[in-house]
Amino acid sequence: MRRKAEIIIFIMFGLFLASCGVVEKTEKAVIEGYVYRDSLLTQPLPDVFVRIRIDGAQNVPDVFTTTDESGYFKKAFYLGHTLEETGFKPITTALVQVKLTYEGKIYNYEDYYISPGDTLKLPPVYLDLFGEE
Repeated sequence: MRRKAEIIIFIMFGLFLASCGVVEKTEKAVIEGYVYRDSLLTQPLPDVFVRIRIDGAQNVPDVFTTTDESGYFKKAFYLGHTLEETGFKPITTALVQVKLTYEGKIYNYEDYYISPGDTLKLPPVYLDLFGEE
């Protein structure tokens, strides 16, 4: 009986916190794109390392993924939060940097702004167009 009472109190406390906005459900943002070897965009490039950095977020690590056999990548991630005097506030729009690494070279997409719940479809990229040594 005592165990049931503890469970009921725990559930009621959780509902109270959710109604006060202390516990927030945050949507994830999604970035997806294709990577090709040739300028005609006919030869997909698998196993390209994709790094996504969220600028302005506190304590949110970079997000990583790789391309599949068709040169496609897709990654959902949390944009982060900022610390304010009243507590944590989820980021509503963030500057996102996407970097591709292949054979020791780093390829940069331009920076994009994204919001929670958005899906950003990056343009297909031919790696030799913007590689850095």
